[in-house]
Amino acid sequence: MARQEPVFEVFARIAPGDPMSHIGTLNAPGIELARVYAWRIYDEEDWSEMWVAPRDAIVSAHPNQERAVAPLSGAASPDSGAA
Repeated sequence: MARQEPVFEVFARIAPGDPMSHIGTLNAPGIELARVYAWRIYDEEDWSEMWVAPRDAIVSAHPNQERAVAPLSGAASPDSGAA
């Protein structure tokens, strides 16, 4: 059975000063390829800035939650409406 690649969350803003928005998720073997995949997959806008974070690195700030992101079996595809 093939090993599941890590899931990365992708955030971006269109113009400097705009709020950062979660635009989707992707699977990649590492952070450098995640950066490349993010720019290629989510190229529908002329983003001024894009951030990629490993899902496992995102933690909740809410006192009643242990995790901010529930574990999923994989990343959503860009056309699945998971933005």
